[in-house]
Amino acid sequence: MIKAMPRDGSDTSGQRWIANSYRAKQRRRRHQSTEELAQDFVVPPIPELPYVPQSRPFLVESDGALAELVNHVKQAGSFGYDTEFIGELSYSPQLCLIQIATVERIALVDPFADLDITPVWELVADPIVETIVHAGVQDLEPVVRHLDRAPANVFDTQIAAGFAHLRYPIGLRDLVAKITDVELGKALTFTSWDNRPLSAMHQHYAADDVRYLPAVRAALVTIVEALHRMDWLAEELQPLTDASFFRFNPAIQGDRIKNSDLLAPRQRAVLYELVALRDKEARTQDVPPRTLVKDGVLMEMSRNPVNSIEELGRIRGLPKKMKQHRGQALVDATAKAKKIPKRDLPRVVSSDIPDPEIRTKIDALWKKVVAVCDHHSVDTQLTVSRRQVSRYCQAVLSNRPLTNSPLSRGWRQRLLGSLLDEGIAGFDEPDE
Repeated sequence: MIKAMPRDGSDTSGQRWIANSYRAKQRRRRHQSTEELAQDFVVPPIPELPYVPQSRPFLVESDGALAELVNHVKQAGSFGYDTEFIGELSYSPQLCLIQIATVERIALVDPFADLDITPVWELVADPIVETIVHAGVQDLEPVVRHLDRAPANVFDTQIAAGFAHLRYPIGLRDLVAKITDVELGKALTFTSWDNRPLSAMHQHYAADDVRYLPAVRAALVTIVEALHRMDWLAEELQPLTDASFFRFNPAIQGDRIKNSDLLAPRQRAVLYELVALRDKEARTQDVPPRTLVKDGVLMEMSRNPVNSIEELGRIRGLPKKMKQHRGQALVDATAKAKKIPKRDLPRVVSSDIPDPEIRTKIDALWKKVVAVCDHHSVDTQLTVSRRQVSRYCQAVLSNRPLTNSPLSRGWRQRLLGSLLDEGIAGFDEPDE
């Protein structure tokens, strides 16, 4: 049985200081201000639109009510899905609310009630039922964590919008406004969703996060089908149904750290080992990894690797407790990366082009990439970044493999491959 985390205040010392952190205090202040507004809140009327349920949300607080809801969703075959959570207090975000919407009704599942929420995760993992989300990676992750299975049939409206003349990434409220002409109220994302009872205002805004998803999904499918891009969209959605996409990977997490792409291969190997150690320690203490050791500190330790516990004293920003209790582990992780054979080091393709003439040609090629994306109604930011184009060019010019480049496979390769290869082939030609 999977139940929500208790709210009895039983936490570690690490959790206690996090509960008093700036972000936690800010959340409490924000919640207090919304509570004051909630006293005078009047639920606005729901516009009568296709696929938009008119009912007010109902709270699901028992296993029987949840079972009835799950049966309803299975009969509907598709549902909007979202969650509210608090992420700054624990290793895994604390689940506070689950929102579910079909074209007929909306439900708010309360994880703090005495019920087993496993049926919700099983619903998202059911290949027969479509789960509609908006920027839903964090909302889908608990399915993998609790069931060790992947979400099975996911439609992400933020991703779909990028294939439908719309910008990527687009927020839910902007997307709803463009598709339905409905102006949603101010979001209450950063509030104390673990407070009970939920006010009418909190229930209304939580419901609005899923109320319009079926309608938005239907409109986007119509647009994308007309553009003959459903196969591209399906390809882009595929990672959301791959369990490995949601599991911790030190290389992926390390590459997300700002300026990590500027590290040399050996330095990046050190970073990956340190990221893995930080994650393991954060999981043990049940705290968010970045509150344990900041990304910038790991970058400094990767640029200038330590050889002993004594050398940890020169690392600015490294918490004293980490030096005292995990100092040897930090040194050992660094030493492990230093022993990796050169052939097994992370492959690094720099995006820095020292030749000013080549940079100018890449700038011109980038403009063509933007024009092609615009012509095909695909948002450039969804497709590729300027840095990725530069890396692609650098790899080709250096005769390096392109296996890690998103431009070397899939719909991106079909869209831009010929343009890039022909453009690079012309780099040796003199400018007219």
